[in-house]
Amino acid sequence: MTEDGRAGKALIRAKEEWELTFDSVPDLIAIIDNEHRILRANRAMLQRLGIEPAQCVGLHCYEIVHDAPGPPDFCPHARSLADGQTHSRELHEDRLGGDFIVAATPLKNDLGKIVGSVHVAHDITARRQAEDALRRSCDALEARVLERTAELDLEGKKLKSILDSMSDGVYIVNSRYEMVYANPVIRKRHGAPEKSKCYEYLHGEDAVCASCRIGNVFAGKTVQREWHSPALGRTFDILETPFADADGSPCKLAILRDITDRKKVDEALRESEERFRTLVETMNEGLVVHDERGVLTYVNKRFSETLGYSGEEIIGRPVTDFLGESGLAVYGRETSERAAGKRGTYEISTLKRDGEPVTAIVSARPLFDGRGQFKGSFAVITDITERKQAEDALRESERQLRRLSAQIFTAQETERRRLSSELHDELAQDLAALKLHFNFMEKNLPEGNKLLKRACRKGVRRIDAVMENVRRISRDLSPSILEDFGLTAAIRRLANDFAKNSGVGVTLDACDIDALIVRESHTAVYRIVQEALTNIGKHARAAHVSIITRKDDGMASLSIEDDGRGFDPTATARDSEMKGLGLATMKGRAEMIGGTFAVEAGPGRGTRILVRLPIKE
Repeated sequence: MTEDGRAGKALIRAKEEWELTFDSVPDLIAIIDNEHRILRANRAMLQRLGIEPAQCVGLHCYEIVHDAPGPPDFCPHARSLADGQTHSRELHEDRLGGDFIVAATPLKNDLGKIVGSVHVAHDITARRQAEDALRRSCDALEARVLERTAELDLEGKKLKSILDSMSDGVYIVNSRYEMVYANPVIRKRHGAPEKSKCYEYLHGEDAVCASCRIGNVFAGKTVQREWHSPALGRTFDILETPFADADGSPCKLAILRDITDRKKVDEALRESEERFRTLVETMNEGLVVHDERGVLTYVNKRFSETLGYSGEEIIGRPVTDFLGESGLAVYGRETSERAAGKRGTYEISTLKRDGEPVTAIVSARPLFDGRGQFKGSFAVITDITERKQAEDALRESERQLRRLSAQIFTAQETERRRLSSELHDELAQDLAALKLHFNFMEKNLPEGNKLLKRACRKGVRRIDAVMENVRRISRDLSPSILEDFGLTAAIRRLANDFAKNSGVGVTLDACDIDALIVRESHTAVYRIVQEALTNIGKHARAAHVSIITRKDDGMASLSIEDDGRGFDPTATARDSEMKGLGLATMKGRAEMIGGTFAVEAGPGRGTRILVRLPIKE
């Protein structure tokens, strides 16, 4: 083969080597002529622009990249054409989808004339977004860019210019593991290679590394591996790819990316996930996650134990497999709410393995992906079966207690009517007969027996007082006015009698409460007023009492308020055995007829009793 043939072959190999390297570099590279026309762009550039190689050639860079009619003022290419120097700039380019360091290095022909430039755009979007520290070191970055620009200006080969501009470490070794090239990042970390072996230069070893002895890269395979440098205390992701040098000898291009910080973040994330998993698996509440189809993707140990399954038996099955008939309707309604982006807390009935129901409170929130699409929900589930059973038992006990109280009150009223009847029909008649007897004795005594006549008249007066007391007691036991004239009239008599007997001023503001509440409630309301006035007379030391009945917010209300010395309701409740059962009795009567009972009181502030009753239809 002639010398020219060998030179031509070498030139072809060099071209192939350059093209392989040109397209394997992740930075965006384009060769641009003096008219701003793109002569060639590497694969990374074409992918960002979304065009084919044939479509790219001949296009003006400012049109396809900047969508502008001409070069921008900051154009590094235009400046390189003007002064023959390398120019760079940091900029944000929407068309390329990010932030870049752009460098333009002039290209000259054999006569030294500038015929275009190499345009290198290094993507710094992720670095800008992820590292606040990088923004604080803009000056250092500018100095670094200037340093690289100076290096690019000294380099005559396009491959070296491209590799020197990368932020990752880049080196090339031949098949004898000799360092052929190290970019500035590698040099900064390890110094000048001085044709040393890669294992000596990078790792401080005296023999080929185990990963290299396998020979995968020199056999034509691209390898990616992780390497930790004890000397630097840093961890790197290494991408090694094969290529042939100018004489056809196998070489290896390696790109090192520092992933130390990412590894720390990953480790912190793993530790956080482990803490979260420990917390979830040991919490007293159940926790479940299901996807948008209602299929369970995660359950914690507590939930599995509650239903009597293992986690493996539950995951992958639809939520509806574990719901009773009543729970299905609730779940369907609540799932619609989650899909609409709403959180929710609701009660639902689930089923154990043996079919036994479990009542639970579910606190759920929706899950959405980055595009806002509904992807399911997760929920904290609290087993309230025992609490519900206790509540049901308590409600049943309260119902029985109310029935018993009603029976007791009914029995009391029956006994009161019986005693009232006996007092009126028997004792009152006996007293009337006794009064007649005394009157007869007085008339038939001799006129001279004045002492006995006075005694008879005194006895008659005493009998009249007793008869009045008997009538009052009979009336209190079974007020005939309640039957004859209604509740409003009966309350008015109670107020008048109380004012007369106690000397306390009473104000009565009464509507026709008989028209508001059912007849069966009249006796209970009467007794509440009677008991309240009795308590005021015994304990309040009041100067005035106000009784008000009215219709209020769709309810009938009864208010009894005094200006007496008041009391502490909580203390009275604690000492109910010593203080008596007056308040408890009034409360029981109000609740027995479907009403509510409240007491507002305080030492020195008087007392107000408020009863609210449903209005009859």
